[in-house]
Amino acid sequence: MNEKYKLKAVCKVVSCPWQIYVAWKNSTDRSLVVKYYNSNHNCVRVFQNTKASSKWLTEKFLPRIQSNPTMPPQFIVNAASSEFKVGISRMKTYRAKTDALRMIEGSVVKQYVILWDYCHELEDKNPSSTIKMQCEFVDGEAVFKRLYICLEPLKRGFKMNCRPLIGLDACHLNGVYGGQLLTAIGIDPNNETWVLAYAVVEIETRESWTWFIDLLAKDVDIVNSYEWTFISDKQKGLPGAFEDIVPNVETRFCVRHL
Repeated sequence: MNEKYKLKAVCKVVSCPWQIYVAWKNSTDRSLVVKYYNSNHNCVRVFQNTKASSKWLTEKFLPRIQSNPTMPPQFIVNAASSEFKVGISRMKTYRAKTDALRMIEGSVVKQYVILWDYCHELEDKNPSSTIKMQCEFVDGEAVFKRLYICLEPLKRGFKMNCRPLIGLDACHLNGVYGGQLLTAIGIDPNNETWVLAYAVVEIETRESWTWFIDLLAKDVDIVNSYEWTFISDKQKGLPGAFEDIVPNVETRFCVRHL
C-alpha cells in the first residue's frame, strides 16, 4: 500500500514480474531509497492511456487548433502518437477538437462584443483618426460585418511626406469566422513601406473594395485622381472599384509567380 513514506509500483500486466519498492531511508532521514527492484520487464509497450482523455487533448492542442481551426482530426491522432507516445481514438479526437473550437469561438465572440469599446479607445487616443465599423442586424442582434481603420498619425504623415502612390493588397483571415484583410501601403521618402490604412471585410468583392477605397480616398484627400497611382495584383473586384471611386488614377497590376 502506498503511503507518504513508502511507494510500490508494479507492471499493469499481472504476469509481468517487474516491480519497484521505495521508502524513507530511516525515521530520521526521509530520503527515498530503492529497497527492492526487479528489472525483468517482458511486456510489449501499450499505447493506450486512460489519462490521455479528450480534456487532456484539448489542453495540449488548443494553441494549434486556434491557429488552424481546419486541422483534420487525423493530424491530432498522428501528433499524439509521435509526440506523446499514446494511441488516441478518432472519436476522442473529435470530442477534443469540438471542445477546443467551442472555447476558441467563445473567446472570439467576447472580443467581438468589445469592438465598439476598441474603436472608441482608438478615437480617444488618436483624435481625427477614421474608424468605421459596419454591422448587420440578424434576428434583432447586431452582427459584425466590416471595420476600417486609418490612424491619424499615419494619415497625416502620409499626406505630408509620402508620394501619391498607394499599394493595395488583400489576404484571407484564418480565424473562426474567416473574412478578408484589406491593406493600403504607401512609400515614404526613404523608399520604405508606410502602413496607411487597413480593414476587415466579409469577402473580397467590388462592393467591399469600393467601400474601402472610398474611405481611403477621403482620408488622403484624393480630389484629382489623375495625380495618383495605385499598385496591386489585380485583386477580385478591384478594377471595378477603381472605376467607381477613382476612375482617372494610374493603375499598375503585378503578376504573382507561384
